[in-house]
Amino acid sequence: MLSRTKELELLTEKWTVAAQEILSELLRRGASDQVTNMPQLLQALKLDPSMVRYDLKEETFLTAEQYSARFDSSSTSNTPALLSSS
Repeated sequence: MLSRTKELELLTEKWTVAAQEILSELLRRGASDQVTNMPQLLQALKLDPSMVRYDLKEETFLTAEQYSARFDSSSTSNTPALLSSS
C-alpha cells in the first residue's frame, strides 16, 4: 500500500504531465494568432512556469528529476533556480 505522501507525489506528477501535454496541444493547434510560443501561452493564461515545470531559459518542459536537480536549495527564498533572474 502506498503512503499518502507517495500517493500525492504520484498524483502531482500525473497532473503536471497532463498539464504539459494540454499546453503543448493548445500551442500546436494555435490557441491564438497572438500566441506563438510557450512563454507567451503561459503568460496569456497567467500560469507560473514553475507550476508546470517549464524552463524559460531552455524553453522546454522539465521532468521531475530535471526540475529537482535545478532547484537551488541554498536559496533563502526557496525559489527554483530556473526562475531566478540572472
